[in-house]
Amino acid sequence: MTAESPAAESVPGTRAPLALRLALVALGVLGLCLGYRQVTSPDLGFHLATARWILEHGWVPTTDEFSYTVRDHAYVDLQWLYQLKVHALLQLGGTAAIVLLTTALTLAFGALQLVRTARRDGRLGAGALVLVLLFFLGTYWEPRPHLFSWIYGALLLLVVEEHQRGRAKVLPFIPAIMVLWVNTHSLFVLGGVILGAQIAGHLWERVIREGVAFDKALVGWSLAGLAACIVNPYHVEGLLFPLVQFADIQGSSVYKDPLIGISEFRTPFSLEGYTVQGHFVLFQPLLFWQLFAALAVLGAFVGRKHLRTADWILLAGFLYVFYSANKNFGYFAMVAIPPAARGVGQLLSFGKGEGDGSRSGWGVVGASALVALLALTGRWYDLAWSGHRQGTEFNAEFLPVEAADFIVDHGLEGRILNTWNDGGYLAWRTGQPVTIYSHGEVMGQDFYRAYVAAKGPERFADALAGWKPVIAVVPFQSADYWLFQLHQQWDWRLVFRNDRTALFVHDSLGSDLRTIEPLQAGVDTRPFDEAQLEQRVRAVAERPAPGFGAWLKGAGAYPQEALAHAAFELQTGGNRAAAALALDALEDTPHGVPDLLLILGHALNNLRKYTAADVAWNACVAIDDDRNLARSILAARQAR
Repeated sequence: MTAESPAAESVPGTRAPLALRLALVALGVLGLCLGYRQVTSPDLGFHLATARWILEHGWVPTTDEFSYTVRDHAYVDLQWLYQLKVHALLQLGGTAAIVLLTTALTLAFGALQLVRTARRDGRLGAGALVLVLLFFLGTYWEPRPHLFSWIYGALLLLVVEEHQRGRAKVLPFIPAIMVLWVNTHSLFVLGGVILGAQIAGHLWERVIREGVAFDKALVGWSLAGLAACIVNPYHVEGLLFPLVQFADIQGSSVYKDPLIGISEFRTPFSLEGYTVQGHFVLFQPLLFWQLFAALAVLGAFVGRKHLRTADWILLAGFLYVFYSANKNFGYFAMVAIPPAARGVGQLLSFGKGEGDGSRSGWGVVGASALVALLALTGRWYDLAWSGHRQGTEFNAEFLPVEAADFIVDHGLEGRILNTWNDGGYLAWRTGQPVTIYSHGEVMGQDFYRAYVAAKGPERFADALAGWKPVIAVVPFQSADYWLFQLHQQWDWRLVFRNDRTALFVHDSLGSDLRTIEPLQAGVDTRPFDEAQLEQRVRAVAERPAPGFGAWLKGAGAYPQEALAHAAFELQTGGNRAAAALALDALEDTPHGVPDLLLILGHALNNLRKYTAADVAWNACVAIDDDRNLARSILAARQAR
């Protein structure tokens, strides 16, 4: 072991205390429970569609192959190896095999972090276990190629760290890791950052300050690893492609716009994210991102005498990457856990030295057991208002599963009008050209702006005329204007709907599918007695605001299905049905629900039941004092 290794100052401990050993088991069980989660990734369909294209054509694509809007845009597919892997797994074991891969990779990443920490400090303390716990609670357990980037980055760090402990024979693994990385995920460039930081640290600490010999082996194999990145289907273009992605996470990018941007590109250090669908949501990834970052920074500071120059470079650089986009949480965890773990252990012992970590270990056991139980019962996801559910199939709340099945089963063919998150799944499942999908590097920022503008009243008609779709898949809670407008068009017909999605077909498609008729109040809902209407509205308006019990239940305390149906009817002109659905749901809920009261008020206002509408609206504002909500109600009153 060289003097450069921090582990040189550590005294290998005896067998870990029982609490820490049980904490390891508890973290593994927690990972299995959190990983047992339905597939929600909007990108997976896109990756599967690309894999299918590669197998059909025998090579990787060079331009967009799945949209009809930007077919001339370049597509640099450095994820082809990942795509072929998930495609093969889908053929062999369905989505369950993909969920298993996701879970296994995430657990393996956590294990690598613990191994690196134990090798570094001479023993595994409680600090590393707490940081891994927070990582498990903050990550999305989502099937995406960045999982392999986490693994490759952690392996690269382990190789360099082992070399610094005197194991020179491990360095030839560097080029092998980099070749796999560049053909699995486009953020292989982070491997260059890792190697550069290690070389810079070596130069400063050992060569300049101590005057020891230059580590030619480390530099030579690092350069070989970087040169190996040219071994990709696009060669130099692929090597330079990360620069395009870097531009997409800068502050001037439309993807980071606070109003129209993409959530995963936003900073994790904002407090605005604690409000979800108008509710304060504490137990969500945002909380654990912030706790992890705070503990990691404090831990690094407390244990600073054990940190090397390379550690500080990587912590600062990857903290910036994480600050730029919350999707980069795993990369920050990759470089932060081992150097911060010792200091976190001291923090958890309240400055009394690290101790044996038993108290913190039991805390990890308890927290892991509680969250695992909540996850298995679904309560964890209700608390987060996330819509995630246990299972291995595609999640129909996040993805247009049933609408895509309807398109395939009825042989509908042609251009699809769709939203950002739905495009990848639709392209894969239906094989039809889509408007847009969640791969910003291909779509481009200019088209993304045009797409966002087309979701509003000023540009929708022009976009519809220019794009000429014949099928429209409309998630009506995120594209309500599309629902309203298409329902008004004489040449578009509604042929399918569920709690999430409305499916329209254009008359030019020549389909003989039956048009779905609107619901009828009193027939498809409970009796709608107008004589007792005002009395019923006043009764639900007196329901108390949601209390602590409702907050603990999260989304489970609210009638989500009734809310979706009532919103759909209101947006398509079914005011009587919307009022009936909202009123029925409010009567079945022990507390006031602002969203339902708002829908009820609008529906009654449209029916010219102005007194009852004002009662509902006043109750809504009394529970939710949001200024934008108050303005919308005032505008509706003035429009009478």
